Amino acid sequence: MKKRFACIMLCFLLSGCSAATEEPADDGQANRTEVLSMWEGEWSCDGMVEAGITIINVTESSFDLSFSGTYINPYGAIHFGELEGTAYFTADDQAVCDYKDWDDEVTEICFFLDDGKLNVTTGEKEFNDFGQGVIMDGVYTKPYNNNKD
Repeated sequence: MKKRFACIMLCFLLSGCSAATEEPADDGQANRTEVLSMWEGEWSCDGMVEAGITIINVTESSFDLSFSGTYINPYGAIHFGELEGTAYFTADDQAVCDYKDWDDEVTEICFFLDDGKLNVTTGEKEFNDFGQGVIMDGVYTKPYNNNKD
């Protein structure tokens, strides 16, 4: 019995004199929260189509988005496109939104977060309810003052 008590006391002393030990914080959850927070905000894309995506309500499984794009053709005609939807995470750095346009045609919009940039792909699909030449595809960035760094 004395040996058992001595063993318990030795363990107690070696463990830093604490009977109850705390588990270290889950760094995986902290990192995931940080990665998910990177999605939220205003994103812009300059190219053939001037476009912007706003991402809000980021949760563990999804986020809400709105897109607005403008295309000016060589003749000066201005075309617009807008959509709203919910994208669901397939990984911390990937999400998918199934968008149904007014013709009930469903298109998969893929979002990839890479090195602080948002890559959006639809296969360069022109949605039936967008104006001519307006597409979502492109690399989007956040303005400097919008970054949470």
